[in-house]
Amino acid sequence: MSKNYKKVNIELDQEAKLSIFDVTQGSGSNPLMRVSSTLVLPENQRESSRWQGNFRGLVRQDLNNPPRIGDIPGQITNYSEEIQRNACQEAREEFANQSRQWLEDNLRTLKEEILDKTSDREEVIINISTDDRKFIEFPWSEWSLWEKRPQAWFALSPTTYKLPPSAKSREGKIRLLAILGGDKGIDVQKDKVFLNQLPNTDPEFLVKEPKSRFSDALWEQTWDILSFSGHSSSQGDRGSIAINDHENLNLDELRDGLKKAISRSLKLAIFNSCDGLKLAEYLQDLNIPQVIVMREPVPNGVAQDFFKYFLGAFFHQRESFYYAVRTATERINEDYNNSYPGIGWLPVVFQNPATEPLIFQKYEFFDHPQYQYLKSNIAQFVGRQFVFDSFQKFIENNSNGYFTIVGNPGEGKTTIVSKYILSNQSQCVYYFNRLNTGQNKIESFIRLIYEQLNCRFRLSKSLPTVPPQDSSFLQEILGEVSKQLPPNEKLIVVIDALDEINLDEQSKHQKEKTNFLYLPEVLPDNIYVLLTRRRQESLSQRLRFQCHQEIFDLKDYPENCREDMKDYIILFLNDDDYQESLKQWYEKQDLTREEFIELLCDKSENNFLYLRCVIPEIAKGFYSDFELKDLPQGLTEFYAQQWERMFSHLGQDGLSDGQRIKQTLQLRIIDYLSQSSNPITTRKICDYLKRSLQNADQIDILIILKEWGQFLEEQKIDGDTYYSIYHTSFRNFLDNHDFVKATRSDLNSSVEDANDDMAYVKQEILNTHRKKIKDKRVLSIQENMSDNHDDLENKSDTVQNQLNLSIVDTGSSSSFPNESPIQK
Repeated sequence: MSKNYKKVNIELDQEAKLSIFDVTQGSGSNPLMRVSSTLVLPENQRESSRWQGNFRGLVRQDLNNPPRIGDIPGQITNYSEEIQRNACQEAREEFANQSRQWLEDNLRTLKEEILDKTSDREEVIINISTDDRKFIEFPWSEWSLWEKRPQAWFALSPTTYKLPPSAKSREGKIRLLAILGGDKGIDVQKDKVFLNQLPNTDPEFLVKEPKSRFSDALWEQTWDILSFSGHSSSQGDRGSIAINDHENLNLDELRDGLKKAISRSLKLAIFNSCDGLKLAEYLQDLNIPQVIVMREPVPNGVAQDFFKYFLGAFFHQRESFYYAVRTATERINEDYNNSYPGIGWLPVVFQNPATEPLIFQKYEFFDHPQYQYLKSNIAQFVGRQFVFDSFQKFIENNSNGYFTIVGNPGEGKTTIVSKYILSNQSQCVYYFNRLNTGQNKIESFIRLIYEQLNCRFRLSKSLPTVPPQDSSFLQEILGEVSKQLPPNEKLIVVIDALDEINLDEQSKHQKEKTNFLYLPEVLPDNIYVLLTRRRQESLSQRLRFQCHQEIFDLKDYPENCREDMKDYIILFLNDDDYQESLKQWYEKQDLTREEFIELLCDKSENNFLYLRCVIPEIAKGFYSDFELKDLPQGLTEFYAQQWERMFSHLGQDGLSDGQRIKQTLQLRIIDYLSQSSNPITTRKICDYLKRSLQNADQIDILIILKEWGQFLEEQKIDGDTYYSIYHTSFRNFLDNHDFVKATRSDLNSSVEDANDDMAYVKQEILNTHRKKIKDKRVLSIQENMSDNHDDLENKSDTVQNQLNLSIVDTGSSSSFPNESPIQK
């Protein structure tokens, strides 16, 4: 389902009440209008019964579908099959004509309001709220509204309902419990094969199991979807299902288990069986979000085809829930209406109005190893619509092709594609090259792209056991996907940061000079690749394409970028954590809010990373003695300023050996991080430092890492904390800037006697940490007066004691607090 849709509520009793809402998925709805009108209850009982009796008799005569549970009241059995079918067709036409006339006479005003407030391009869900059996059994698919609104469909709901208990948010594959019951005349194995082929699902099958096994599954595990294939009946008060060849199960016997399943996660029950209205009504009483049933006895082949069409549209083609139901309904109507007149009236959705329709996308990417990174990139996303519009135009004007976003580090390329992926999940597969985590190799790229495509399209080709040596493998699987895509559908392969690819690793395997990541020179129809890279000529020389391509350089859109920068600054200005301190700073500079925004844009040089680094520094008071003109100009100058601050004592006369060795330790740590192709732990850093600084330990390292904190990324992996350089722009600064080279040259000349002077290093580190504790204590006392003075003294002493223990213990390993002092 798209992010936004229109929800239409129609309450039917003695009058018709209409409400239309504009819904943002997950964020509530806004009422657009409400209207009511009188109506005359449909007088179609005779026509309805006549069609129903003939239809049931026709199904009964189907030799491949013997009787379901019990005899079916009202069925006609004394006609030949042809006479029966003709009688059923005639009854269907009479019932349909009368129903269409009633809709025109009674709901025309409501239909006009719906058409006025919706468009043919948006999703529209019509919820018909009623307890009247006449409306429940009414053939709503005959309404002419559907012809005008191709993405609209309906559901039934009771007039009273409750929100089901809120279940914990669960990530991962969709959990599906498939009950394959009595199979007399039914090929349940076909259902099993089909369910096993669904992408991103984890099905479990109970094939003709006893009732106790069904009950255990409901109580002991968590399910998203419950599917039943077999025989069912609405005889009795509650309806029953045949769970094996010998047992019929009344759902009331599983009431508590079903309630438990709904409270945990159960969102949808599908009864791919016959005569299921009583089953749906029972589950509605338990406040299940959604149920799909067949309102009449259904031939086996029809039931299985509806099942296949619905799940195919919903899981494989990523259609919205209601569009998938409509698609499946229209297809069985087209396939079977001549044989079973009125077959398209059978599938019915019952929806709890207090819940949202099931959405496949909520589960889609949770298993992707880069999913959390993808989400973190758009925490403060703004603007960039001009980029999305250009890419959309490229897609509309070309049958395939490469669209490359080019920009400097920090200009938002990764954020742009992250937002595009999350807004177009059903169309995208993706891979983020990340130099700082080692996720930039050809093998991981091929594997992740293949796994995503195979999950959706069930590729015939297997993942190669040895790394590819050219583009042929990608060419093949993209060609297969192109053939499977439904009409008007596209596949977007998103690849971020081509400049961070491990070229040495690729060159080991390739036969000849090829594109980065073995990208094909030619793409199949409806396949598009969205790339990002830096503004480097050497990168463009390794990309040779013989299909449509476009280079989109962000520097060619300075005004658009500036407007987005302003919106980004406003996010900070409106944030409770920054608002007051930023206001104090720019007012101290005799600036208005608008002038502050404009001047900060000038300083940033349209670089989002600059703002992300500098604005918090302003708010924390680091630039309290600065004027705006003294703020760093651009990202590189910001890095240089921070570097100079870190090593501010280096050029001073009288620098102690301990201070010099401490700064050597700082340099060695940041150098080691910048040279590592993977995240590393403090233990590994410690082992590295001991090659030249034998008494270095992990507490010292942790304190220094905290000083570098804003430039580092922390990751928790199997209980250990790993560190890496946050952004490649800082890595480049460390490799190339003159400040860094001078510092490195100066310090390296004095390391020979470092091991003899580690005591000075200990004392300098401790002094630095004590000063920070003291500064925090003074600030806290100023804010809270003297109430917490003793407590702060105790905390300071505790930290000092921990550090002293570390300093006394100069062995190869050291104990340190359970909670890391590093907080990014």
